[in-house]
Amino acid sequence: KNYPTGSYVVLASQAFRPDFYRSLGWGTVGQLHSYTFVPEALRDHDEVLPVRLGRGTDEPAIMACYERVARRSNGLLQRSERAWRVHFDTPETHVYVCGHNEVAGCIRDRYGQSRAADVRPLHVIELMADQPDAYTSLLAWLSRQRELCGRIRYDAPPEEQFAYRLTDPRVPHFRAARRLWAPVARIIPGPMLRILDVARALAE
Repeated sequence: KNYPTGSYVVLASQAFRPDFYRSLGWGTVGQLHSYTFVPEALRDHDEVLPVRLGRGTDEPAIMACYERVARRSNGLLQRSERAWRVHFDTPETHVYVCGHNEVAGCIRDRYGQSRAADVRPLHVIELMADQPDAYTSLLAWLSRQRELCGRIRYDAPPEEQFAYRLTDPRVPHFRAARRLWAPVARIIPGPMLRILDVARALAE
């Protein structure tokens, strides 16, 4: 697909052969570490900032929070109005916001289906925080979901080092990968990009 971005164009691809595409000038956008854990595995955090269910009136503040986080992060793309509508209007998803007078962070999630309540999954689609207190408050909120779900899945960027936030980062009912080793997270590679006009990309 071609995505116009100012005066230059980048191409995106889900590469089936990364080594081949890399030889042609493509580069991997990044990767995510996919964790599955029980809510009790989250370390104790204080909910310094209140967390509540978001409302339609919170949308501009959520978008502004995303822009603040994106400016100092890698891999977060500028979102169009259409992209934001997908985020806000997707059925069976919920947005929870964190903060007093302004939105300092938010979680977008959805509950999965399971016949057994103790293994009902909660999928964290997105977690962003503009300040440390917002991040730890959102984690505290997640840990309290143990009454509603038995598993949480969260795809975290590697630099978040999310494993250190868990008392036991191993996958529930894990099988040892090898002696004295244990699985913690799956690695999810991102798409590959190629910038066609590097000079203009750097200039902009």
